[in-house]
Amino acid sequence: MCPGGNTRTKSKAAGALLGVGVGCTVLNTKFNDFGTVRGRLGYAADHLLLYGTGGWAWSQSTTTSNFTCVGIGTCPGPGVFGGFTGGGSSASTTATNGWAAGAGLEYAFARNWTIRVEYLNIQFNGTGEALATSGTAGGVGYTATINNSANVNMDIGRVGLNFLFH
Repeated sequence: MCPGGNTRTKSKAAGALLGVGVGCTVLNTKFNDFGTVRGRLGYAADHLLLYGTGGWAWSQSTTTSNFTCVGIGTCPGPGVFGGFTGGGSSASTTATNGWAAGAGLEYAFARNWTIRVEYLNIQFNGTGEALATSGTAGGVGYTATINNSANVNMDIGRVGLNFLFH
């Protein structure tokens, strides 16, 4: 079993010679930043605004890979095929193909003050990167490229306090 991470984690496995070992790549993706450009459309009743929101989203993320081995004969140390060393790499990606949709309510509780509660769903389809790694297996060097692609979904709840200048 491949170890996990504290962010989006995806594992890929590849068979080794004679099927006695398996290479395992653990990918951890961290979202460093994201943003949206959205519009709001709603219904106002007295001091309350109920609205829906939607628009475009972008993100900047970093993915790291760690190539390890599990199985008989190919793991670190002596074995049928000798020692195995894995490698790691990282890549950054900026995704501009996202969308955002949500709903909320905003209430005017004083002359220039409102409070807002909002739910937002952000989706990125087919985000990914190519990661190169290298190491040795049985004393022979190798280089591998891992192509990572995923659909990423974020659910966000927000509470806001606003002061209106007018």
